[in-house]
Amino acid sequence: MINNSYINIFHISGDTIPYELLFLTGHLDYHEIQYKIYEINWKDPVLPEVQGENFISIIFASKYDEKFIILNRLRAFLEDFGKVIIIGWLASYKRDELVDGLSENEILIYGDYQKTLSELLKTLIAANGADGWLVFGGSPIRGELWNPDEYLMTECDSYIKGKTGYVLYSTGCNRICAYCSCGANYKSVYNEADLIRKRKTVDVFNDIERLYKKDIKRIRLVAEQVLHEDFEKNHDFFQLCEMLNSSGLSDIRLEFTTSTFDVVQNIGILERAAKKVNLALYLNIDFVSQDVLDKFKLPSSLSSHREALKFCSKEKIPFNINYIFYHPWLNEKGINDLIGFLKETSGYFSHNPTPFGYLVITQMLLTSFRPSSYEPSDPVLKAEELTVTPTPKVSNFSNILFKVLSEHKEWFAPIVISYEKEEVSRFIDILERLFQIIPSHQMDEYEENDAVSSILGEFDV
Repeated sequence: MINNSYINIFHISGDTIPYELLFLTGHLDYHEIQYKIYEINWKDPVLPEVQGENFISIIFASKYDEKFIILNRLRAFLEDFGKVIIIGWLASYKRDELVDGLSENEILIYGDYQKTLSELLKTLIAANGADGWLVFGGSPIRGELWNPDEYLMTECDSYIKGKTGYVLYSTGCNRICAYCSCGANYKSVYNEADLIRKRKTVDVFNDIERLYKKDIKRIRLVAEQVLHEDFEKNHDFFQLCEMLNSSGLSDIRLEFTTSTFDVVQNIGILERAAKKVNLALYLNIDFVSQDVLDKFKLPSSLSSHREALKFCSKEKIPFNINYIFYHPWLNEKGINDLIGFLKETSGYFSHNPTPFGYLVITQMLLTSFRPSSYEPSDPVLKAEELTVTPTPKVSNFSNILFKVLSEHKEWFAPIVISYEKEEVSRFIDILERLFQIIPSHQMDEYEENDAVSSILGEFDV
């Protein structure tokens, strides 16, 4: 399973970190797949002291104490690379203690087994040094990398303040996995929300006003934390919009990270808010199996995505892809829907000249690596509850699609993954041919498309 986490570096000379530092990382179940190393070759004058060095994300097991494997693999790479940034999935609780406890030469690695990661940190610093680095991984910084002096992410009810600057999170969950939009994953973490200091709407407004005076006019919010299906429960959010409007801060732009399901469920709320403030949406595009849709009483994936995009276009709300997710139990028609949707929307997005510059394929994407007997560890998603089981056809296509999209240079920030170039070129060619023959307006005919079946057959799907 790959779970995308974003690097949040907020202690490097106050400089803005460029987009090129965006990459895939996350946590894996050790019994599903061995550790993979993804490299980014990053050169930028913002940080001349690290120019040209390689940044490594180590994807590690989240549930098993396999520290000797992690340490041995790290030691093998320390000799070949300069500064190393290691990012882990960041649990919600006790974050404030960790942030306040960091010194200027520490790299924070935090996950489900803190002791192992603490030892890894000591090994890293002893072997390679970490002067000047403060790295914090796994927070829901979507679409853009963030510096607290220039860009604020906030919600209407919570924040944590570290010694080095504001570190702002959604309450109770890092909002990384697409299952969160279905309310299915990491449920136990939600109960930790009370450990985070609550804030009043006026405090959030005061923060925004302070930043506005510094000419900061883009404010990121996590929609799931401020929008409620019950219209009457959105008092705090409406109050914030009204305060911004009446205070002459009408050119502030509130940027939401939200799923298309939530957009559809909250159209009335967003319409009302758009009359008071400038909104922009970073959309989570979830292609999930029918079982998940039925379980959480969600509309079909494709119809939700289209309705959300139609709403944004009608209301002239700028929007962009935040990530695209698909479920490993998605059937072949669902996969074809996903491919068609990519083509259908390829010119749609307004924040970035490359349409999928922020596209991230999230958790459970590399399904071809899991054994056939695999049962998900999340109790909500046990295999016996699902009528569609993983097949070699679906699993192999998952792997292929990941490889293709990860190396499609026109769509992505520069991501270098260790696949053979000839193989990647072949997959890109196949995907481009699929785009040419799959008409985006004929979603329900994909399963009958002989041309699609013929091309998929070329790589044993």
